[in-house]
Amino acid sequence: IVKSFISLLQEDMVKLRSNALKALTFIIDCDPTLMNQREISQAIIDRKDDERASVREGLVSFIEAYLEKVESIQDVSPYIELACRSIIDTGISVRKGAIRIITLLFNKFPLTIEQQTILGLNLAGRLHPMEEDKII
Repeated sequence: IVKSFISLLQEDMVKLRSNALKALTFIIDCDPTLMNQREISQAIIDRKDDERASVREGLVSFIEAYLEKVESIQDVSPYIELACRSIIDTGISVRKGAIRIITLLFNKFPLTIEQQTILGLNLAGRLHPMEEDKII
């Protein structure tokens, strides 16, 4: 079943990709250890480059739910990279989700000074709103 949803992440229809991420969120919520399988985690993380904001929003929601569920992670680097990319996304809901992910990473997982600095600098850079966010 999981492989079927993973294959849907490659489909052309946006709705299929978004719904596949939602379904995978429920599956991973029941068994977070599935994210330890490289095929699954990589297929999900690869959606960070999706052309549609709704799919990227689904990815951020998925990662947020996953990080809330797990107690520890071997390697937080992919999630740091995702948060840093998402904090400058064109979709407002994606950026808001990135802030929630950064908060989770800081509060729940042991980060190195370098990782804390990277996240902090990206978050601080977001304090200066993008041109599209300014109210005239």
